[in-house]
Amino acid sequence: MRVFENKNVLVKQISKEILKDLEEAVSANGVATILLSGGGTPGPIYRQLDKDCSFLSSIHIGLVDERFVPPSDEHSNERLIRSCFRRQERGKYQISGMVIDSEDSLNNLEQLKSRYQPFIENTDVVILGMGKDGHIASIFPKDVTSELIRKEKSEGVFTTLAPLHPKKRITCGLGTLLKAKNIYLVIYGKEKREVLLNDEKNLPIHDVLRERTDIKVIYAEND
Repeated sequence: MRVFENKNVLVKQISKEILKDLEEAVSANGVATILLSGGGTPGPIYRQLDKDCSFLSSIHIGLVDERFVPPSDEHSNERLIRSCFRRQERGKYQISGMVIDSEDSLNNLEQLKSRYQPFIENTDVVILGMGKDGHIASIFPKDVTSELIRKEKSEGVFTTLAPLHPKKRITCGLGTLLKAKNIYLVIYGKEKREVLLNDEKNLPIHDVLRERTDIKVIYAEND
């Protein structure tokens, strides 16, 4: 675990490292793929990337997970992420949301499988957060589908149920996340740190830590 004195220092340093990973991918393949988590924790990192990255048109941005709500909804991760990438014209960004049909979850999932195939095949960077219950992405403790995803290390995209509103979620599978070339986990606060370090609880976050010993765990206690 890398500990930073405050969030501002963390954001500047980690943004540089992520940018380097993306530059290497673009240099090797012409494009880079990145999966982003929602929530307030990583938002400043995304805004810093938007400020510093000169090749955003070569980056294919997807979501680690999403609430099953329209992209205009206040709970939408896509809405939050798009709000962080706005220094250039909207057409410059390649952002692939997870909600295509907000009225039919089964149809949405079928369409999403095709849209997210590039990420399933290859993702250069994943940025994860963690809930206080130890969930990552929308893979939750005690949720039936989530437990199956954990057990089988499933690749692809899935629908799960969260303990809080909005309950219906969409998530990349654990196997898809674990395949990423670079994984960053960003957490703030003592409470989350205690959950992270207590692997006796065997929560979804501990699956990632067991399977990928090279995960970059980034922590700041204070603002």
